[in-house]
Amino acid sequence: MFEPLYDHLFSFLKSIDFEDNSPSDFERVFARKDMDIILAFSMLDDASTTRKVRSADLLSTETRLVHHGIIAANSLTDLLRKKFAEEEAR
Repeated sequence: MFEPLYDHLFSFLKSIDFEDNSPSDFERVFARKDMDIILAFSMLDDASTTRKVRSADLLSTETRLVHHGIIAANSLTDLLRKKFAEEEAR
């Protein structure tokens, strides 16, 4: 079963035109200025991006992306899986 990592999530966000405006490894911030969207992730407990994405972060991200019409409902994990497979194929 595919379990998305923060690396997968952050790579995906960059691929859909989010800019990484993170002030540090412990405070990750991604913005899409053309749509006035900011996604922030607290990594204070563990700055590693090679760990599994928290369920709350997945849900929050998916909710915001769906609300702004960027992705379809219930598709974020599938999109992350596809992005990961593409990157692994390279």
